Amino acid sequence: MLSKAALPAIATIAACASLTADAGAKWTTPARLPLAASDLAINDRDDLAITGLLAPDQVGVVLRRPHRRQHVLRVPAANGHLDMLGGADIGPQGELAAAWSYDDGTDPADEGGGASCCHRVCARTRSAAGRWGPRRMLSTPHRDAELEAVLFDASRVAHVLWNEQGRLGAALARPGRAFRRLQTLTRYDLASAAVNGGPGAAGVGFAWVEASGEDEKTVRTAFAPNGGPFGPARPILEVHDDAPYFTDGEVGIGPDGGQTIASVDPLGERRERLSVAVAPPGGRAGKPVVLRVAPSDRIFADAVVRASGGRGLLVWQEGSRLLAAFGTGTAFGPPTILQTSRGIDRPEAWLDERGRAIVAWIVSRGEHRGQVRAAVAPRWGKFGGPADVTPMTDLPDGLVLAANTHGLAALTWNQANGGRLATYRFG
Repeated sequence: MLSKAALPAIATIAACASLTADAGAKWTTPARLPLAASDLAINDRDDLAITGLLAPDQVGVVLRRPHRRQHVLRVPAANGHLDMLGGADIGPQGELAAAWSYDDGTDPADEGGGASCCHRVCARTRSAAGRWGPRRMLSTPHRDAELEAVLFDASRVAHVLWNEQGRLGAALARPGRAFRRLQTLTRYDLASAAVNGGPGAAGVGFAWVEASGEDEKTVRTAFAPNGGPFGPARPILEVHDDAPYFTDGEVGIGPDGGQTIASVDPLGERRERLSVAVAPPGGRAGKPVVLRVAPSDRIFADAVVRASGGRGLLVWQEGSRLLAAFGTGTAFGPPTILQTSRGIDRPEAWLDERGRAIVAWIVSRGEHRGQVRAAVAPRWGKFGGPADVTPMTDLPDGLVLAANTHGLAALTWNQANGGRLATYRFG
């Protein structure tokens, strides 16, 4: 990424804020994992579930629980295929919901005789007592499918969402039982999505940006009350070619169901703008507000995470700078520059109701070397200086961030010789 100074900010973001001193807590020394990690989940007992590949054709879950030995599970019937990728969530009592995709070697239904392309999505659950439920094939044949999310709601019901060539599907299951209640939430292609649910939430909220026409984007949301299926999807923001906001976007959804949508789109031939729109719980989004203007190809919206009451955290890049800002509604405070460097990649963000926040990212040096870095805010708007989670070493990839309500956070990633895990505890 080339470094070029951004034009002055407009609307609601003021001058950049400085980083505060590090609060003193440290990330643990990275631990080696017995799999190539692809997903990470933490419950409020501080149980960790790290999902990935134990072998190129075997999905597994590593369980790390306080005061107990690490336990490695092979997900039954999640093996023997090419191009496998898995995800899982861990319930409040140690239940598991695992989902995975694989290449089934078939051609899409609308093409004949082409190269194999189609991925299927499967899922199964495991009870707290260790009993696996039946495997359920969720996606339809001859349609390329991608896993979007797998998570438990506050009543310990598991939900899986997947996208298959313009269809967003959902299913639910109780631990130890098969997935059922297959639903279709939309029939348009998804551009980005976000999910929120778990302890303290009234259910599972899912929000997404979809391509609803050649020159149209629609942001939709659907809600599943605890223990139940999703209700109908409803639009919260519709954009047409005569209102060119949100040509590409990121969406965040809070525990109360409110959404914050961030996007970058052109402003003339040489500039572009970062805009934000907000939808209250159960309502439609207001008019997008422009937060930043910069030369073309210099702004990238990386992540937006949302708490209740319209509060949120926005993470983006301008040239060689990685920035983050807290806000309420569309009014964001001065951004903090987390890093100034080329080669910033895969920023991940997390925010809770108390304003504790983490932003983690990878910095690369050339094609083969890099490191994981992270910045922590113990309260609203006060990021500490970034920490080197790893030294500059083999290039990391596949960064995933998760945390629980008790202040335990974790990062997983992969390097040349396998998966890694580091944790952080808020004071």
